[in-house]
Amino acid sequence: MIKYSYVLIVILLIIFSCKKKDAATQTVNSSSSATTTGGSVSIPAGLSASNGGDLCDFQSTYNYFDYNGTVTKDSVAFASFYATAPSSVAPTTIYGGSVTLNGITLPFNATSNYYYSGSGSGINITGNLTWSATGSGTVMAFSKSFIPNYPKYTGGSSLPDTCVKANGISITISGVTNNQNSVNVYLYSGSTSVFKYIFGSNGTVNFTPSELVNFPVNQPFNINVGLANVFSATINGVKHGFTNNLNYQKMCYLK
Repeated sequence: MIKYSYVLIVILLIIFSCKKKDAATQTVNSSSSATTTGGSVSIPAGLSASNGGDLCDFQSTYNYFDYNGTVTKDSVAFASFYATAPSSVAPTTIYGGSVTLNGITLPFNATSNYYYSGSGSGINITGNLTWSATGSGTVMAFSKSFIPNYPKYTGGSSLPDTCVKANGISITISGVTNNQNSVNVYLYSGSTSVFKYIFGSNGTVNFTPSELVNFPVNQPFNINVGLANVFSATINGVKHGFTNNLNYQKMCYLK
C-alpha cells in the first residue's frame, strides 16, 4: 500500500505537471469509511495478487479528462526499479536498462530514475501487454506478457461542477467496480493539492475549509479519482509488480 500510494502520487504529479508546469504538492492523508466494495477482481493469467515487496514496478494507466462535460481519454505508462524492496514513502530508484511496453520504448528520466511515456506516445494498453527490459547492473533482463485487468468507474458525471470553499468540499464516489485497492481522491489547483482516500471502493471524503485554505476562489480546480489493480510475478527470482490504473479528472469551479 505504501509503495502503491507513493508511485501513484508520482504518476499523478507527472500528469499534473503536463497540465500545470508549476505543480507541487500539499498532501493531507486521511480517509473515510467505504459504503460498499468494488467486488472481486480476477487475477490475470501468469500473475498473482501483490503483497508488496516488488523490486520492479510497471504501470499502465487510462486517463479520463472531463472538462465542461466533454470527456477525453488517453493512456500512459510508467516503470521504475528499486535498489531494495520498498518499505518507505520514497524508495531508492535505479536504472534498469531500456524499457518497452508492446514494443514502444519509455523515455528515461535520469534525474529521478523512472521511465514514463505520456499521451501521444502511441502506446496501446488494451489487450495483451508485453513489458520488457534489457537490464543493467543488478537489474536482470526480462519480458512478461499478460492480459490486463483495469478498474471501472462510471460515476464521473456525479462529481460536482461547482463548490463553495467556505462550506468545505464533500466528494461522494459511486460507480466503482472491479477495484482491488482503495479509491484515492485528489483536489489540486496550480501548486496546491490535497489528498484523501476511501478504504474499499465507494464512499465519501470531506475536505474542510481549513484544508482548502491555499485554494484560490473564483477560478477552476481539478478533482482526480485514482483506482488501481496491483499484481505481481516472480521472474528470475525477483518480484515484479504490474499495476493497471484508471484516473478520472474533472474540472470544477471554486467559489
